[in-house]
Amino acid sequence: MNGLWHRLGFWSSDRPWSIVSSQWSGHRSDGQWQVSSFGHWSLKFDSFPIPIGIIRHSSIPFRLSSFVFCLSTLLLAAAPLRADWTLTTADGLTRSKVTPVEWNLKDALAYTDDSGKVTSLPTRQVVTLDSGRKAGISEAPWILTLRNGDILFGSPTGLRAQFLQYKVDDIGSLEVPLKAIATLQAAEDYKLSAPPRPPAAPPAEDLLLLRNGDVVSGVFLSTTDEKIQMQIETGPVTIDLSRVRKLTLGGTATPRALPPLSACVAFANGSRLTTTTLHWTPDGLTFTDPAGQERKAPPEQAIAAEILGGRLVWLDQLDPAKDQQVSLLNTSWPTQINHNAAAGPLKIARETFARGLGVHTQSTLVYDLDGSFATLTLRCGLDDSAAPTGTARPSIVLDGKVLWAPKDGLMKVGDPPETLTLNITGGKKLELHADPGPRFDILGRFDWIAPALIRP
Repeated sequence: MNGLWHRLGFWSSDRPWSIVSSQWSGHRSDGQWQVSSFGHWSLKFDSFPIPIGIIRHSSIPFRLSSFVFCLSTLLLAAAPLRADWTLTTADGLTRSKVTPVEWNLKDALAYTDDSGKVTSLPTRQVVTLDSGRKAGISEAPWILTLRNGDILFGSPTGLRAQFLQYKVDDIGSLEVPLKAIATLQAAEDYKLSAPPRPPAAPPAEDLLLLRNGDVVSGVFLSTTDEKIQMQIETGPVTIDLSRVRKLTLGGTATPRALPPLSACVAFANGSRLTTTTLHWTPDGLTFTDPAGQERKAPPEQAIAAEILGGRLVWLDQLDPAKDQQVSLLNTSWPTQINHNAAAGPLKIARETFARGLGVHTQSTLVYDLDGSFATLTLRCGLDDSAAPTGTARPSIVLDGKVLWAPKDGLMKVGDPPETLTLNITGGKKLELHADPGPRFDILGRFDWIAPALIRP
């Protein structure tokens, strides 16, 4: 019997299914369940009950194998609700093996733990909710990248006014404002190790890169699932979508400021979408697309969610009011998000980090705050790629006053990262400086690891 459950994907040696009810009693004997009472009954996986039906007779023997087929659809729907989600909060706590029960973004997340107790946590206290499931490799032909970093696997289907109509696999049709779009590119160029990111600065004109290497510049006019139309100097031109490798929309990008309370939901097909309205239940997800239209998706499609604009705000989610890097030899080292200055992994003293900002010495990052934050937490140090001689003189300044600098003023490559918790109560202007050491700015690759602003 265990083998059958295993083939169906529901057997877990440490968290098996069981049949439970407060209105009946029974036991398993020789592969049968002997029910000695009656009432409502259900399957139970960990602490999450799934109603099945009503037993109206006493002493009814039956074999589990006789109704596995009837329950398979129900079990598949219930699989995403397994108690193996991990919840992280703004207090720095991690709760494992939780089951989401209901989540109203504007209110609170209700969940159960191993004990079966239902707990309610205000959304602003949530940082991430993660199922641990990995996104699959989508077979969608296109990837739409938004200016806020969201990515959507699917296909364009048309244009309505200033909105691109876009069908996302396993989620449905969405509408996306053109001003929110960074690029549309062929999915065959997608790499799991380097997902597409919006360009640092949009081009002045819309650019269409063809598969033969030619570039068409002008104004994007319209698209279907087969054709794309551009306005060029000589007039409109229509091109088969099969000839296109990438479309980059020009214009002016809106700086990423402190966001409203919202959720970035990761889906099983690899898509990632930020929404300001979310209602999450075992029956499904209801959310708004980038055009503000209400959409729905099956619950099993959501594999993780990250809260934006809550009590904790990651600094890498904001665009600095000033991002200055002046090297000794006029070499450009733009600030890298979640990578070091050389676009490699963030690594300090042989420890690798997933989140942070990679800069080069002679760097100044200035962020405008609203005075609502009380604490800044982060780690920092010379990236391992600065070996063998990299040095830096970092400092953190709030409203013109130095909050932190190393005791001797200098950090060297190979030094363990500094771990900082700083009081920024009421602060309005935050500055991160990475100044050169005695070797000027040679190999001055410096990392600000997981910088987070925390409200009271």
